[in-house]
Amino acid sequence: MPDDQAPLTATVTQLLLGVTPAEAAAGFTSAFSSFTAGTLRGVAVKGEVATLDLTTGFEHANNFSTANGSIGVTTLLTATVFQFPKIAVVEVKIEGKPWCGWENPCDSPRAVPLRIRR
Repeated sequence: MPDDQAPLTATVTQLLLGVTPAEAAAGFTSAFSSFTAGTLRGVAVKGEVATLDLTTGFEHANNFSTANGSIGVTTLLTATVFQFPKIAVVEVKIEGKPWCGWENPCDSPRAVPLRIRR
């Protein structure tokens, strides 16, 4: 992957758009949609760690806060990022701040920022 992270950024941006009309007509679905399109603020790669910085719009989209929703969304994001062999860890930030997930706000005493290892 080039140092400019362009392929990873493009891939995550496309994922967040959801399915195209043609894909929907063919029966494909996605947790992502127009609600998540444009919510990627940036991608940073340092060594084997990819950090996705998303907007607050992502955090509030499509009932992701349900247990099943958050697992599915996290799985889709990490599977997409882990297509890049150099990446072994995904971190998620919201508006530049570490994010702990929907069920575990970062202000709780036991909160740990979302960091998923391959």
